[in-house]
Amino acid sequence: MSTSKFSSKLNGVAQGGFFTASRGLKQGCPMSPYLFILATEVLSKLFNEAVQSSKIQGFKVKPNAHPITHALYADDLVIFGTTQQQEVGAMREILDTFASMSGLRENPEKSVIWFSKRATSRNKQGVLSIFPVGYAPRTTTYLGCPISNAGYYTKDYINLKERIMNKLAGWKLHTLSFAGRTELIRSVLQSMPMHVMATQLLPMKVLNDLSSIFKKFLWGKVGHNRYLALVGWEKICTTFQQGGLNLRNLHTLNVSWVMKTLYNFLAGNKTIWAKVCGAKYCEGKGFWEGNYQKGNSDLWKAFHKIKHCIKDDLLWVIGSGSKIPAIGQPWYPNWKTDIQHAPQVADLSVRDLFDFELNQWRIQNLTQFFHPNSVHQIQNLKPTPIQDRTVPDRLVWKPSKNGLFSLKLAYQFLANQSQEAPTDHLAGKIWRINDLQPKIRAFLWKITHNALPTMYELRRRIPRISPVCPRCGMENETIHHMLFICTVSRAVWFCSPLAIRTEELLLDPLQTLQWAFSNLHKKQLTLFGNIAWAVWKSRNAYVFGAHNENPTSTLAEAMALQEVKGHPISRSIEEVHMDETVNISSRYAAVCLLDGSWDNNGRSGVGVAVYCNKGWLLHISCKPENVGSPFQAELAALQHALHVISDLQVSKPILFLSDCMYLTQYLNEGEEELVQDWRTIPAIFQCRAFLQQNHDLFVLQHVNRNHIEVPHKLANLARVTQRSFHGYPSTQQMGQLELSQRLPAVFSFF
Repeated sequence: MSTSKFSSKLNGVAQGGFFTASRGLKQGCPMSPYLFILATEVLSKLFNEAVQSSKIQGFKVKPNAHPITHALYADDLVIFGTTQQQEVGAMREILDTFASMSGLRENPEKSVIWFSKRATSRNKQGVLSIFPVGYAPRTTTYLGCPISNAGYYTKDYINLKERIMNKLAGWKLHTLSFAGRTELIRSVLQSMPMHVMATQLLPMKVLNDLSSIFKKFLWGKVGHNRYLALVGWEKICTTFQQGGLNLRNLHTLNVSWVMKTLYNFLAGNKTIWAKVCGAKYCEGKGFWEGNYQKGNSDLWKAFHKIKHCIKDDLLWVIGSGSKIPAIGQPWYPNWKTDIQHAPQVADLSVRDLFDFELNQWRIQNLTQFFHPNSVHQIQNLKPTPIQDRTVPDRLVWKPSKNGLFSLKLAYQFLANQSQEAPTDHLAGKIWRINDLQPKIRAFLWKITHNALPTMYELRRRIPRISPVCPRCGMENETIHHMLFICTVSRAVWFCSPLAIRTEELLLDPLQTLQWAFSNLHKKQLTLFGNIAWAVWKSRNAYVFGAHNENPTSTLAEAMALQEVKGHPISRSIEEVHMDETVNISSRYAAVCLLDGSWDNNGRSGVGVAVYCNKGWLLHISCKPENVGSPFQAELAALQHALHVISDLQVSKPILFLSDCMYLTQYLNEGEEELVQDWRTIPAIFQCRAFLQQNHDLFVLQHVNRNHIEVPHKLANLARVTQRSFHGYPSTQQMGQLELSQRLPAVFSFF
């Protein structure tokens, strides 16, 4: 594992880039589970060989379902099987073989066994004679998920709360700042229940209990101790732009995780759990027609409880059409209505509805299975969606640009539906002051919410406390008085490089912060935050430590904070200079530069310029396009370039150069995440298939924007004028477009 790299942060700033592990891994390292995965891969193969040789049968939810023999995660193993002595003996033999090979053996004290209700006492005794382990209690969990709820649903998740409390017990609360506790909640505590959240909807009481634990920890308490929460949890769980701390609402997060799991199931996930669920619950019918029933798994119940959240945002982009069931799937607008009326036909795919010889839909089949309105909608699908057999069908989630389900986008969508919090521009600006330490940004955030425990704010909650300022004894200690009006505070601000006369400031701390953001530049704004923090620290030292305040030392602390600078994050890839020469192999007979242009008004254009390998201009072409995004414009430019090359009958091979990194990477590598607009999927699949078939003749590479100025100008011209041009430009056109007969100097043939 010497190739693993690690990085560390101090006060939110990366220290020294990445470093490698040179002394191996030890218990507790995040990489250690991978060592078990490498070893237990052998164990999986032993089980698979036993199934193929019929030594073990495993477990099937239905006669035609995929057999389950084992489940593995690192060193956690679950074995499934019958109580037949022959099969149990084969399991014992597999574990003994693996132990002799690896030295890894099961621990009987940590192992348990679970029998079904149909297992007889005799069979149980036979199994226990080979595997002498204890019975599993009804509250047993695997990877944090209850294997079976025991009738008292919330008690099934006691282990989850205990794990979180044990994690908190290992942290020294008094050494963590408010910002530090916030980050630990965000990155550690809220991630702990995610595995469970992906497979079931947790009871609201459990989610509320977990939120209560997080809330207490955020405000500096653990356990049953009383605490003072100065900002509501609902507000804290909004985004930075909405005035919150960007923590997540657990219920919304839970629904988002189940939506992601459901999307993977509907998209044709080939994992074992998807095969098992499909065989058990979708035999003879689709997912959308059914509903959950008593006795169904928690996962299946969760799917049907949240399916309304995702139903309207799914769409099948048809490739070959062979993967999509014709009935009850979102591949045409009226599909939800037809679910209730269309007959169920097993194994009828969208491809079966299309006549390839006539290149049209089979009207007889459409009228047999679909409502007349649906038949009209299907016939009007443009362009005709059925593609070549090599083009895969793909289920897209429309809110995402690339069509792949995004947990982050799903959470944002659900959060905005449940609570439309207004944008808080001031709070959002605070988190963008990168030169301030996170704890000081959190301090300024508290000011925007009146969440500093001054005497006046405490009096509002605890009547016995005097609201008078403990430093000057002249006024109530509001946040504004404490920071700007009290005698020592005024001296600090006036003596600082900002030289602010705080007695002239407005009486509202929010308005004072707004004034600072409007009138101070970046460095001054950083100093403003550091001084405010130093004043607060000085006040606390006086109130709780009875130390006399000194404006000079307070200002010195603020200036010391101002001088602290972080180290920039090291980059593993050197920056590419914009004027770097592009070397082109002389094996290419021609070079084709291409670009697309698009504006917010929906107008777009494409431009192409073709040069021979001697560097002379052969042809230019531009035309307007009707596309809906910049990515579509770039793809249209490539399609147009292929047509231009075909019409010119230029010698091969040809090098195509584009400045769209996502387009070139996808067409060369095929990673679905690189597609920036799911509406381009059929066309981009065709382009990729064409380039793969002709990889010796056509090559696509990425270059910087300044390398393709000629097609960029042509694309802009077509977009603005909505006119086309094809051919070799005249002298007048060359002058108007500032074109040259030669390939730009940044290109060099070798």
